[in-house]
Amino acid sequence: MGKLKPLEKLRDVSRERVAVAMSGGVDSSTAALILKEEGYDVIGLTMRLWEDGESDEGRMLNLKATDLDIEEDNYPEDRPRSCCSPLDIQDAKEVADKIGIPHYVINLADLFEQRVIRPFCDQYLEGMTPNPCLNCNRFIKLDILRRRAHWLGAYYLSTGHYVRVRSAEENGRFLVYRAEDSSKDQSCMFWSATQEQLCHFLSPLGDYTKERVRKLAERAYLPVADKMESQEICFISDNNYHRFLREKVGYCPRPGPIVDTEGKVIGTHQGLAFYTIGQRRGLGIGGPGPYYVVGIDTEKNLLIVGHWKDVYGRELIAEEANFIPFDHLEGDLRVTAQVRYRGEEGEAIVRPVEESRVQVTFRRPIRAITPGQSVVFYQGDLLVGGGIISSFSGSGQAVV
Repeated sequence: MGKLKPLEKLRDVSRERVAVAMSGGVDSSTAALILKEEGYDVIGLTMRLWEDGESDEGRMLNLKATDLDIEEDNYPEDRPRSCCSPLDIQDAKEVADKIGIPHYVINLADLFEQRVIRPFCDQYLEGMTPNPCLNCNRFIKLDILRRRAHWLGAYYLSTGHYVRVRSAEENGRFLVYRAEDSSKDQSCMFWSATQEQLCHFLSPLGDYTKERVRKLAERAYLPVADKMESQEICFISDNNYHRFLREKVGYCPRPGPIVDTEGKVIGTHQGLAFYTIGQRRGLGIGGPGPYYVVGIDTEKNLLIVGHWKDVYGRELIAEEANFIPFDHLEGDLRVTAQVRYRGEEGEAIVRPVEESRVQVTFRRPIRAITPGQSVVFYQGDLLVGGGIISSFSGSGQAVV
């Protein structure tokens, strides 16, 4: 289970058929509704992202798996909710029934483990702060789920993301823009998208506000119209990363020195995986604070702290860089850059270092540049590209 099938097809691919990744929330449900009303042949796909062999729903979810790992709908109702939980799958089924579209559950648990959960654990243990939601969008939805949708005859994949994808008239490239609703914009999740992925992607919510989406759902009497959004990471429902790392990979915290930016020992940390750049609370140190985490040295097992000004940096190196309006960065590029989801943006220059690696220099220092997080580039509303932060310059790096 979990292995991709060759791209042979259950049916001919149709440009009128679109598969909507339905999470059981109001956004993806309304996306399916909009596309159905626009005349598309819509099917709903819901991903099952982890095995739960000990619970009742885990056994039931495995009852009717086929070689394609597409399952029929039959789920228990009395279970706690989190994103992508069995009850979310049930919600997606009810919405599909209400709209009048086919609904399939696709088992991607093994691939989700390989491409999202394991890298999440590994990066935390390496002193980085990963973004598993980005990896899910990048490797699971836009890649694997899109290919499964193709297998089912769908030319397009759609999701409930607030983002605008458009085709440029002058050269035919597909471009990504911020959503109309700036408070819900999720364009930063698409910096790694390829032209192949974008040409098969529909973004019906890009021109909608969240308020209008809920009103559309209410008008259609969708059962999830008033459903609250999930805020936690889907595979850590209690948001307790420390417990998860202990249970998942047997992480045994190794205490070590907390040092200031001059290298002076001022305390003891409880294990580097418990800290992230910019963190202030839970450090357990006194003195002329407050102190903030400004660096993590896994080789020496050091947690480096400084004052508020030390949290700011002006330069970073990003790996796995991708650009959407063009294939390769040939020279310096002026952009505004963002280093955290919904974080502050700053004017910056991006310059190529070597293949898939770029240097980003900010005009003014920016707060909490964090290895493992994404840096995303914009020119106005146009998403230019991005990369994964691997290192940065700042006072917290001087000790390392």
